[in-house]
Amino acid sequence: MKTSLSLKSILAAVGVGSLIIYVLACATSFSPDDQQVLYPSFDPQSGTAAVALYDRRTVHSEVIFSSAEAAAVTNQQPALLRAAWLPDGKHILIASASDSGLDLFVLPYGVSGPVRHFTVAENDQAPAALELPFAIHGTQLFLNGDKRDPLRINLVTGETAGGDETTNEINVLPSPDGQTLAAFRDLPGDAGSEYGTFDPQTMEFKSVGTIGTNVSDGTLPTFNPADGRLLFADGTGDQLQLEILKDGKVDFTRPLAHNGDKLEIGPFLDLAPDGQTVLTAYCVTPETATNSEYGLLEIPLSDAPLKFTPLFHAADNQDAGLLFAQPSLSHDGKTWAIGTACLYLQDKSLTPQDCALFLVDLTQPDRPVTKIPIVVPAERKTLIN
Repeated sequence: MKTSLSLKSILAAVGVGSLIIYVLACATSFSPDDQQVLYPSFDPQSGTAAVALYDRRTVHSEVIFSSAEAAAVTNQQPALLRAAWLPDGKHILIASASDSGLDLFVLPYGVSGPVRHFTVAENDQAPAALELPFAIHGTQLFLNGDKRDPLRINLVTGETAGGDETTNEINVLPSPDGQTLAAFRDLPGDAGSEYGTFDPQTMEFKSVGTIGTNVSDGTLPTFNPADGRLLFADGTGDQLQLEILKDGKVDFTRPLAHNGDKLEIGPFLDLAPDGQTVLTAYCVTPETATNSEYGLLEIPLSDAPLKFTPLFHAADNQDAGLLFAQPSLSHDGKTWAIGTACLYLQDKSLTPQDCALFLVDLTQPDRPVTKIPIVVPAERKTLIN
């Protein structure tokens, strides 16, 4: 099977690749000091897609950006947004795909200053630019494109570089160390991919190693330049397992299973700051049950047992379900967050009570969960039919 390096590939595997844009509002994002969390929500007035901010100190949540269109627009589709904090912790980046292209908004938070709005005119590239988590270095944003080199945008001046057409594009991603930019590029002949680092100044790709075609469908590898380890889910045969490569050799493997039940994991793997645990979303469906359990899976990089923290249940287990609830790990590694607004729209078996931002406390053995409810819209529009 071909290594999956973008959500376009993941969605294509489940037959919905042309609708990539409709799952882009699903990610959560911690501020650099971990005190605020951005998450997908709904505009209380219009019911359309929105970005909300939860302040962990005040225990208060508010909608900070809404994608509502004019009332004259018919058949509005819920979708469109990806939000992330800039490294200074004083600005929030929100990207939205529109008919005119890709709109980028830089919102000041807790400081005075203008809201900056930039438009990337190539509207056919907008979905591709939002497929993957934002790669940000200082005030520079790097956007991946379909058959294009990464486009660098200065989020203060609007200056751009790169973005040229190519037959073998590089995908740039944030790395676990929070400083270096990781990068992937397909090998010729569907032989797998090479991985390495991306220099934000010269915009050059430095290959470190290669990975074959055994990456599990629907998942993405994670490369940590700080220690040279590549983490990925291996889907060989019926057994799902975590595999780690270092210096081109297998450094660690362990099977992933849950009492003989069907186990799926999310597309993204987070590496804890101490480098000893991998975290991801999971979905477990017992053979004799009609509903599925969703939650947090912690994978120790040792022989310690896997740890499952259930968060909610859904009756309709779908192969693409975990795409609609993209989690994040706090910078200090103490909290894991996941929001279910998009999954609520897609999976009609979720109740309004299951539409929430979930924060899992990783410092306590019993993993207590803080649940911040999301007010659901009156009309529930399915993202993908």
